Amino acid sequence: MHTKTHSHIPSPSLSTHTHTPAHTHTHQGGREAERRRKERRRRKKRQGRG
Repeated sequence: MHTKTHSHIPSPSLSTHTHTPAHTHTHQGGREAERRRKERRRRKKRQGRG
């Protein structure tokens, strides 16, 4: 029983751990890129106006 439990725990844990950060990293990256693009556009407009 100990072996079965040990084998069953790392399997789902690893799958979830790998799936969670991957999804978060992708979402954060896309959001950061959009924010950076908006900031860059705003800066350009401000520079042109100033």
